[in-house]
Amino acid sequence: MFGFNKNKGNLLTMYPVKSVNVSDEMIDGQLRLTVYHAGFFRRIFEKWFPNYGKSFINLDKYGQFVWQHCDGNFTIKDILIDMQKQFDDNSEFALERLIVFIRILASNKLIKLIRSK
Repeated sequence: MFGFNKNKGNLLTMYPVKSVNVSDEMIDGQLRLTVYHAGFFRRIFEKWFPNYGKSFINLDKYGQFVWQHCDGNFTIKDILIDMQKQFDDNSEFALERLIVFIRILASNKLIKLIRSK
């Protein structure tokens, strides 16, 4: 089908890695991601508008935890186990929330999923 990208492999065994066009900084105890967009117009308009070509995303405590573990050293399953220990969340929805968040990050090209190290 058109636009359907079937992911081969188990998502829980994949390693998430941060994209190079994303930087993060802590502001008042909250993690803020800055996404840099590439393009011809960005270089032109950046002279007059300093934030042109950038998007800012503020993460909550769960998002911060997951983002800090997206360094290629942890599988999604490892992140889930650590997240359940950190937040005392043994509910059945923890896995679902994590998978949805990882898919959002991957579809927006904020992370890449690597099958093996």
